[in-house]
Amino acid sequence: LQSLSTSCDRHCFNGVCLNGSCVCSKGWVGSQCDHCYGRINHLIDGPLDYSPSSKCTWLIESEKKVGAPLNIRLESFQTECGWDFVYIYDGDGVYGEQLAAFW
Repeated sequence: LQSLSTSCDRHCFNGVCLNGSCVCSKGWVGSQCDHCYGRINHLIDGPLDYSPSSKCTWLIESEKKVGAPLNIRLESFQTECGWDFVYIYDGDGVYGEQLAAFW
């Protein structure tokens, strides 16, 4: 039986503390859930800013089947002018067709 606990040695930035260890939300990895990448079917960002010089890369896949349409909704985000960018591609990575860019 596992129970939620707040007794982790370090803060879990994008996850929860479970039996003394961070358990990361989808799209986040690392001992403190502070690295952002992976293949996911949804993304929920954490309450804090990402670390300086971070390069977050997620491949968002449909839960239904390969090639199924995706709806992307950006409710709110802020970028630091000249430093932060959001790119959306159609395909299996950055070599697909670029559909949008936000900065």
